[in-house]
Amino acid sequence: MSIELNQISFCYASHTSYGEYALREVELFIGDGEFVGIMGHTGCGKTTLAQIVAGLLPPFAGTVKIDGYDINKKGYDRKLLRKKVGFVFQYPEHQLFETTVEREVAFGLKYGGLSWNERMERVKDALECMGFAFERVRKESPMSFSGGEKRRIAIAGVLVSDPDILILDEPTAGLDAKSRSSLHKIIAKLNQRGATVLWISHDADSLCKYADRIIVLEKGKIVMDGPPREVFADQTKTEQYQIGTSQARVISEMLQKRGFKFERKPITYQELLDDLCNYFKKGG
Repeated sequence: MSIELNQISFCYASHTSYGEYALREVELFIGDGEFVGIMGHTGCGKTTLAQIVAGLLPPFAGTVKIDGYDINKKGYDRKLLRKKVGFVFQYPEHQLFETTVEREVAFGLKYGGLSWNERMERVKDALECMGFAFERVRKESPMSFSGGEKRRIAIAGVLVSDPDILILDEPTAGLDAKSRSSLHKIIAKLNQRGATVLWISHDADSLCKYADRIIVLEKGKIVMDGPPREVFADQTKTEQYQIGTSQARVISEMLQKRGFKFERKPITYQELLDDLCNYFKKGG
């Protein structure tokens, strides 16, 4: 499902002398099924952009179109938007409130017109997608799980409505390495199944591995937009906009300074490993 932003601007406290623009005339098109990473330092407008796409904030100016329809136009069915777009906040586990995992995940289907059996089938699928055994966890309290597991339960509560667009605001913040890796793979799997993914992150390594495209924001404007290899090739700009680069790219540059020659500039660990193997096969 496509996303189109036309001349989007947003200003906080716009009617006061303290008004500050978070976004300025943003033009953006994201195609059906794209996996897009959104980067930029704190305060650049990433979360504001995501919330406007999700319909959680109305733009100060401009239009937002989901699948060709203006979501802020009078008469647009907002219930349809909630079904199409799933939003995962930075710490979604803080919003858990139900007494059992089953009830927690099913809450988003409460007014969907589905039968009990249909709701439970959806809940089962969402939990299993997040790596849980449905029968083992369904009657447990969501509060009894670890931090990473709580987050996966909260995300299951978003996935249960089978959104066409999944927006994630720093979903791995505060998680250990194992939980981060697990969540990355799950998000990639959902994208492979057809979901359009917008992933706000500072994790260049993960975006290099999974994203088709990276958008960089600076002072509410898009300043970089392209494939990961293209974005991270410009070291001057990555330093200017404080987005860093992947560790594989850093290591490859260190090796090049010591005489290693690569046919490309590897940006993932797998690419780096493959290039090193090829280098030594050719005799160095």
